[in-house]
Amino acid sequence: HMDALATQGVSFTNAHVPAPICGPSRTAIMSGLWPTSNGIYTNAINYRRQMTHLVSLPEHFRENGYLTLGVGKIFHTGEQAIPEGAFDQYGFRGSSSSPFEKEELSTAAQDPFNRVMKGGKEYRLPLNGFPADRHWRSTNTFDWGPVDLPDSDFSDTQKTDWALAKLGEKHNKPFFLALGFDRPHQPLFNPPRFHDMYPPETVKLPETVPNDLGDIPRAGREYALAPNTSGLHRSVEEYGQWDEAVSSYLASISYVDDLVGQVMAALENSPYADNTVVILWSDHGWHLGEKEHWGKATGWYESTRIPFLVMPAKDAAPDGFSPGTESARPVNLLDIAPTLADFAGIPARENWQGNSLVPLVANPAREWQAWTHTTFGRGDHTITTERWQYLHYFDGSAELYDLENDPHEFT
Repeated sequence: HMDALATQGVSFTNAHVPAPICGPSRTAIMSGLWPTSNGIYTNAINYRRQMTHLVSLPEHFRENGYLTLGVGKIFHTGEQAIPEGAFDQYGFRGSSSSPFEKEELSTAAQDPFNRVMKGGKEYRLPLNGFPADRHWRSTNTFDWGPVDLPDSDFSDTQKTDWALAKLGEKHNKPFFLALGFDRPHQPLFNPPRFHDMYPPETVKLPETVPNDLGDIPRAGREYALAPNTSGLHRSVEEYGQWDEAVSSYLASISYVDDLVGQVMAALENSPYADNTVVILWSDHGWHLGEKEHWGKATGWYESTRIPFLVMPAKDAAPDGFSPGTESARPVNLLDIAPTLADFAGIPARENWQGNSLVPLVANPAREWQAWTHTTFGRGDHTITTERWQYLHYFDGSAELYDLENDPHEFT
């Protein structure tokens, strides 16, 4: 379904994040400002409390006559972080990607296992069978596996149903609808049919080389080996779970793909089929063992690059637009706000630091800025061009990769 969406728009194949972790990335997108301008570098962010001086993206559309609708993970953390003026109607945040309650995922309860009854079935958590590496966390989310419960028990389905209902309503003014899936966020729990699509023994694992960390600075090795956002690669290998983990990640993507298909089908069957712009994006990338890392929050390609699809409204596509095209120009999620404003014909905010991508939607190969950048910590930045990726750490150390001849960044 995401492939089908790409045939109706432009796929930006060299799109990167302003920050490779949820909170800073979403704060940048919603504020229109780089992390170095808004001051947010970690997930310790509550937009409502900390960004009161900045008008958020949905607020801007609301101020310009739009009905604003939202459900799911849009701003970071829960409902209490959403600016009061952001949405006319907001559904709910949901419970991450897990059908289990936070207490059932408790690290303390999983000592070594927590037996949980759900839908008349018993589950032994963690499903992957090994203890949490982030033992200081209250919950263990570095887990994966099929969970045989109805789709309606999973919050991503619940959010989609809310959005489908809104697409089925009659709106008397233009609307801004934000639908935030959690997947493929960990824990990687999904209905069994999606896991059945990827038998672990058939999964292709990421390409790696021995001692890949041997030629990078100390700061890079610390980013790679610290289980800050996930778990340890050595644990995945020790417990023989690499195939299963990648299989579950793919299952999570296919679950989201199914939901995207439902949304696009509802849009096509609605009165809004021809005058709606669709943008699909992810807030950061994810390592599945590359550089001996699991999770996000690094400056490498696996963390910084994301899928980014833009489908202009059918009755208002820019001159020159050709559906199903790709652009290799370096772009950033910070470009979402000015792009949407440009498509909608409303003014961009003066402080927004991204660029409208409408000219690239019209001509994906046109001349463009030569680079974009990602901030993965205070003083830690990545610059990405069409060929190169340069990482600069807070201590002055650096890495340079030739993406054309070394796409996996081994050297």
